[in-house]
Amino acid sequence: MMRLIAMVAVSGLLMAAGPVAEMRDDGDDIPKLQGVWRSFELEIQGESLPPDCARSMWLRFHKDSFTIEQGGKITVQGRYTINPASKPKTIDLTITDTVKVVNKGALVLGVYELKNNQLRLCTTKANGQDRPKALVSKRGTAHFLFTFLKEKP
Repeated sequence: MMRLIAMVAVSGLLMAAGPVAEMRDDGDDIPKLQGVWRSFELEIQGESLPPDCARSMWLRFHKDSFTIEQGGKITVQGRYTINPASKPKTIDLTITDTVKVVNKGALVLGVYELKNNQLRLCTTKANGQDRPKALVSKRGTAHFLFTFLKEKP
C-alpha cells in the first residue's frame, strides 16, 4: 500500500504540465543542488506519508539534468531550470524519459527552498495549472511537498 502511495506521489510530480516559462538562473543554487538527495518527508494534499514510504525516493541533480529513483530503479529522467531570484524560488522540471510513457515531455512547475543540506520542493499534481505560491501542501490543494536531505558524497 505504501509503495502505491509513493508511486502516486511520483506520478503527480511527473504529470503536471503547462506552458514553458522563461527562467533565469543567477548560478548560485545550481552548485548547491548538485548531488544526491534522499526523500525524508512527503505530504500529498496535506496528508503526510509514512516515513518508510517517503524515504524510498532519491533525487539526483547533475548539471542541468535530474533523475528520480525509486525502489532501486530510475523511474524518471529530465532537465531542470531554476529561478533563484523569484520569491519563492522556482523550478521547472521537464520530463525527457519515464516509465510512464504518457508523462514524457511533461513540464512540472514548482517552488523550492535550499537550507544547509535540506531541499524542500513543492509541486502541483498531475495536469496542475498553477505553480505553488508557497512551500505548503494543504488538504483540498493539488500540491505535493517533498523534503529531501543531501547525501554525503
